[in-house]
Amino acid sequence: MAVTIVILVSICVLCVGIHFEVLVRASSFMSRHHTRPKRRILLGVFATGAAHVTEVLAFGLGVFLLQQLNSQAQLAGDVQHQFLDSLYFSFACYSTLGFGDLVPMGPMKLFAGCEALAGLILIAWSASFLYLQMERYWRTD
Repeated sequence: MAVTIVILVSICVLCVGIHFEVLVRASSFMSRHHTRPKRRILLGVFATGAAHVTEVLAFGLGVFLLQQLNSQAQLAGDVQHQFLDSLYFSFACYSTLGFGDLVPMGPMKLFAGCEALAGLILIAWSASFLYLQMERYWRTD
């Protein structure tokens, strides 16, 4: 269980750091860049989308690593125990979509729950960032 917690906390800290840096840099770039305001918003959308994909990749790697290190932390269902299965599971958890075709077993349950909470928080952070940017730039076009 300690391995699960260390991997989980490390990835959560990494993802919050990634998200923070992307939003700070996107905001700075958007305020300095002299282009049409709606294009600035598009930049924000693409930047936050790239941040989310990077974070899902980090969690997917954590799921894959945890399966390799702990025989009790597994995914049940139609799974071939490849990285793509871990990535798919990570997308479903992070987005809180939760199809249910892959089911976490053992310590993976804790990992899946925390990933869903982290994804929810980071997605909300992106939504609020984009809302503020739209308030700032949308009307000036």
